[in-house]
Amino acid sequence: MKSESTLKGYKGHPLKQKNKLAPNLWKGNNENSPSQDSSTGPEKSATPATKRVVPAKINKPTALHDASKQVLTGGNPFSNSAFMHNVVEHELYMRETFSPCTPALTQVTRDVFTQLSIDKPDLTKRLIPEELDYYAEAMLWFRIIGLKARNQQPLTPEETIVVKSCLGTSLRPTFPPLPTTVIQWQGVAIPDNFAAAITAASHNLYEELPCLGIHLAALITAQNNDISPWSPPGVPAHTHANQNLIGYHPTKLYRPEAYASVIDVGISAGEVQNYPPNTGLNFRLMKRTSEFLSSLTTFKTTDVSFPTLTEYRGTAQLAQYIPDPQQPRVRNIQGLTTIRTINNEIPSQIGVSIVFAPRYYKESPNDNFDNWCCLSPDAPLAADVLNPLPAAWFEN
Repeated sequence: MKSESTLKGYKGHPLKQKNKLAPNLWKGNNENSPSQDSSTGPEKSATPATKRVVPAKINKPTALHDASKQVLTGGNPFSNSAFMHNVVEHELYMRETFSPCTPALTQVTRDVFTQLSIDKPDLTKRLIPEELDYYAEAMLWFRIIGLKARNQQPLTPEETIVVKSCLGTSLRPTFPPLPTTVIQWQGVAIPDNFAAAITAASHNLYEELPCLGIHLAALITAQNNDISPWSPPGVPAHTHANQNLIGYHPTKLYRPEAYASVIDVGISAGEVQNYPPNTGLNFRLMKRTSEFLSSLTTFKTTDVSFPTLTEYRGTAQLAQYIPDPQQPRVRNIQGLTTIRTINNEIPSQIGVSIVFAPRYYKESPNDNFDNWCCLSPDAPLAADVLNPLPAAWFEN
């Protein structure tokens, strides 16, 4: 008698079947699966072979290349490429550079101080105009450094510390590095000067851009309570400064409490605290000035982040500031002026050109260079003293 497993058969894998007498009914039991007696081999199905037909002969190629006119050469393979040294390329929209200047900025700060005094009569107890001059010029240098950084212009180590935190052309301003020259003046080291002295090679900088060294000396001089002209750092012999030197003004009598904060932050006849070293930047004084200005209501004050300001705008920079040449004994930035521009500017932009004079031309009627030159010769000069301001001063 056959067992039930023998009658029904075994449906499992042949390798696991124990009763060899029972028929194996595994569904994979076909001609391509392992046999019942197989004890090895993977469980996979074989693909039937495909018969390949080989052509009797290979056809001739039809896409032929005529190489009969090619000439081999042993020369430089890059001789006709765009990487040669003698290849000149031009930008479609060229970049033009210009040298901006702000010869009237100190005059603007003095006018601001006057307006503040009208609204706040006791202003002179809290602030001296020299402090406002210093603050405005420091803010301008922050803007200059920010512009240099955003225009990928090289920064000096001192500037790097500060930064941390119609024509078809693109205008790019060119600025000198933040001044760091130190001059010994009246027994104290004055940092942030353009050069060791005001000379024919450096006077243009002193007339066109702020130098914090001049402002620091002005802050110290204001503490002397003298009403008189004074001699700033770097002024050569037989000459004296005039108001074309940015930051220079004769001093007045001030209340001691008005300049006490200047002394408290470390700017006095005994010392000048500044950081980064030799830059003339005193952040404690700037913070104090900023906080005081924010308490006044004469002008609207706005928080500014210099590193995030755009490098564009300011079309007033395209305007040329041309003083009337026939104005003897009148400073160019205070006399009659012609504004020339190819743009159809609105009046406010023309006003900016007049106030800041970003493209400032120097006119000297009858060779009277006091209209724009930052120094004047002492008079009368001794017969054996040569002209301290020769023609080289005015030809550059």
